[in-house]
Amino acid sequence: MKDMLKSAAYQALNYALKSGAEVEVYAGSHRKLQIEVAQGRVETLKEAAEAGLGIRIVNSGRLGFAYTSDLKPSALRETVDTALQTSGYMSADPHLNLTPAGLIYPRLDTYDAEINRHPIEEKTALAQQAEKMARAADRRISMVERSGYEENEFGVAIVNSRGVDVYERGNYCSLYLYTLAEQDGDAQGGFASMSRRSYIDLDPERVAGEAACRALRSLKARGMGSKKLPCVFEPYVAVKLLGLLARMADAEAVFKGKSLLADKVDRSIAAECFSVLDDATLDGGLATFPFDDEGVPAQRHILIDRGRLKGFLYDNQAAHRAGLPSTGHARRMSFRSLPSISPSNLIIQAGNMEDKKMVGDLPEGLYVTDLMGLHTANPVSGDFSLGAAGILIQKGQLTHPVRGLVIAGNMIEMLQNIDAVGTEVRFFGSRGAPGLRVASLSVAGS
Repeated sequence: MKDMLKSAAYQALNYALKSGAEVEVYAGSHRKLQIEVAQGRVETLKEAAEAGLGIRIVNSGRLGFAYTSDLKPSALRETVDTALQTSGYMSADPHLNLTPAGLIYPRLDTYDAEINRHPIEEKTALAQQAEKMARAADRRISMVERSGYEENEFGVAIVNSRGVDVYERGNYCSLYLYTLAEQDGDAQGGFASMSRRSYIDLDPERVAGEAACRALRSLKARGMGSKKLPCVFEPYVAVKLLGLLARMADAEAVFKGKSLLADKVDRSIAAECFSVLDDATLDGGLATFPFDDEGVPAQRHILIDRGRLKGFLYDNQAAHRAGLPSTGHARRMSFRSLPSISPSNLIIQAGNMEDKKMVGDLPEGLYVTDLMGLHTANPVSGDFSLGAAGILIQKGQLTHPVRGLVIAGNMIEMLQNIDAVGTEVRFFGSRGAPGLRVASLSVAGS
């Protein structure tokens, strides 16, 4: 696959160079396997693969882009011509630029050959095992809607007119499970997943136990009155908050006035116990890769250091506008898309308080197990009003589940009000977080 991608990329590059424009070719391959089982039987077995390339041309400051999944020479030439033609309709942007050659790339372990050595029958058995374990977890588990195994394998080659020439491949695998628990006419669902770079690290027992637990702990939930309470966010919920932070830390959003963090670099925006970093070099991270989708080397980038905002996420264009080097945060959905700013392995760093103590210290509080509607939070003002569910804390103990809640506040005020950070970082996809405790939040009940 490497030879095919590199050959196609260079054919396109060499043809495009005749135009005198700056050129970048991104060639990518992707293979996906998905297996789903229900009641021990295979319901879904899908495997698909594709390859193609996208061509960016900077022609007198004007951007042209086109892509193709046909790697024959005639199709590559046609794609280059299309990119050149589209550049003629675009406005010039002085900040458009390509990655220079001569950069140093880290050596990273992103490919596990073992994944391909295990037969489909074994991977199916892994999903069946997880389903069986979830059913056996508790008699109230009435159904496992589906149990699945998934794997993704990809390769990326980037060459450009400035001399960049890089290639790497990667893969990862996942288990996921949807359960249903029932008791006295009440039914609640639970979901859990685990994604790993290494096949042997998948743990069906853990996935099954978490899915069952999330369904069971939501049974017989009650309402509660409105009040201000300390709130403990479990890691799954804390990771959701990272999504909102990532939107605010996007340099393009900052330039467009769509982030409340715009004027807050080197200022305190969170409690001193709270730090966030993005690390594309993280060992075992799902988004670990030696370069971003513009060919900029992977790096470890601190966003918030002990409560103080240190900077934003940049691709080449945003970095040029800011007069800074790129932080290596250009990402593409596939060869069909242009790069945009996105984090890699985004992590809230571990603190020094165990989750049990975060709960045990509280005479009253709310252990938040889910937040809904984070996409509606205002990234400019930081204000949010989110649906929530959780477990009421009384005298340092988790008591009964509650739902139908709304948690409202302001992102900066909430971050500054964090008084404890957990010791164990849990990853959900490429984002990781420990538990967080906020000293006081407005909780509206029903």
